[in-house]
Amino acid sequence: MANLSDIDKLQKAIKIAEDRLAVVKAALDGVERDIDLVSTSVIQLKRNIHYLKKKNTVALASEYKKVKEELDDAKNKLSTYRLNREDYRTVYSGIEVDIARLKSELLAKINDPGAQVLEGSFRRINDGG
Repeated sequence: MANLSDIDKLQKAIKIAEDRLAVVKAALDGVERDIDLVSTSVIQLKRNIHYLKKKNTVALASEYKKVKEELDDAKNKLSTYRLNREDYRTVYSGIEVDIARLKSELLAKINDPGAQVLEGSFRRINDGG
């Protein structure tokens, strides 16, 4: 028989899980923005390298090397962000499954016919006599 404390515990667990879901969603959105930003940088750096390759000037060699290093760094960041995104997606999906399970348990407890029964303490009232 479900009691109110079981229902309260489930409701609190659902609230905590929904809060965690919001935090993970915010982190996932942040990683998505970072991926967009670094992807744009990678494109620009590739354009710079392409331009520097066309120029056969020795003075641009050091600039070419610098841009190439920046591109490598950007690609590494992008790779890390993509891994983080997959981790966050996995955590997000897991929390969604937990919330669904908790809500199902809560619904079962609420709809349990035994949960609708109030347990009373019946005793004889003394007439004062």
